[in-house]
Amino acid sequence: MIIQADTAQQNEGTDPTEGQGNVVDDGRQLASAGSDDTPPARRSGAATRQGGAAPASAAESGAAPPQLPAADDPRDDKVEDLARAAAIAEARKAIESATIEIHSTAWDKEKARRAAADDYKLAVAPDGIVWAKFKAADADFERTAGDMADKVDDWIAANLSDPKARLRQLLEERRQLGDRLRSRYGERERARAEAQSAAKRWSDAFAAWSKPGARASALIGEYADKIRKLNAEINNDENRDLAIFTFWFEVAPKHLQLRVKPLPAEIAQNVEALREALKPDNDLRRRLKLGKDRDDGSLFLDPALDYAEHRKTLLTRWAEAADKLGEAEAAYKLRPDDAAALKQRADKLKDDGWQKTAAEILKAA
Repeated sequence: MIIQADTAQQNEGTDPTEGQGNVVDDGRQLASAGSDDTPPARRSGAATRQGGAAPASAAESGAAPPQLPAADDPRDDKVEDLARAAAIAEARKAIESATIEIHSTAWDKEKARRAAADDYKLAVAPDGIVWAKFKAADADFERTAGDMADKVDDWIAANLSDPKARLRQLLEERRQLGDRLRSRYGERERARAEAQSAAKRWSDAFAAWSKPGARASALIGEYADKIRKLNAEINNDENRDLAIFTFWFEVAPKHLQLRVKPLPAEIAQNVEALREALKPDNDLRRRLKLGKDRDDGSLFLDPALDYAEHRKTLLTRWAEAADKLGEAEAAYKLRPDDAAALKQRADKLKDDGWQKTAAEILKAA
């Protein structure tokens, strides 16, 4: 059965099991609970005492049993607060050295800040090596993108818009697999994974901006030499489809990351056409934006940038991500909802295991 990707993405961030009821042994799902809050067993007893017929079981009547209790209930406020504080403190350890580096008045930290700022200043200097490499790559990029400008629409129609195109089907498979995997996460498990990813992204961004010259030079080296070869292949109709794909999906994301100047109108139109054709693959669409517009801390080369202030902003975003990670870690650890945790709970209650818990409940009562 094919899962509609759009629907899955709209529901992203919600508990995938919400509203689905509980699953019985043979794989069937019970319907969602009715409006009567009285537990089925108690309603059955009441009906019998009143002389009426006892209703059918939950499985027979289609009514679902109550939602999972206990492990999903709120904990004591003090326990919650302590767990949250501990998790946030642990997550913030990752930004301690960066915070000291940015805000300390110690001479060695000030020296390190000046060195990083000088490195960026050199990277964007008109007579600098990094800027020269970037400008050469930029000229090749604009030339190649311009030469293929009248071919991009046909390429999109044949490879991205046509539902039967193998590339379109590959992207559909990629998206559906991602949606299905996310649907198997518990709500708190998924929130923790997303928070971990965000914290790592800002950590990597801060590291890249701490050595901007070397990072920018290395990135240019990954794609610059490919551009002219791809241009020749496209113009000579040699593996044209592959060459266009390589240009826009391997070369362009890296080059656009570093660039801040708006693209020429004709090239910008092709970029927007590609981004539109990639909906709803938002991760791929984001990579076809200029780095300064990506909101992910991407390194870019801007001679007018206030480098010192930008690094402070990066640190702030990283700190915010660390706090969110701490919150998510605490929520998950207090009430784990991954498959392994749920299976462990289920194992304790299967066969005759539930009787021990039942005895404890009745003894306490």
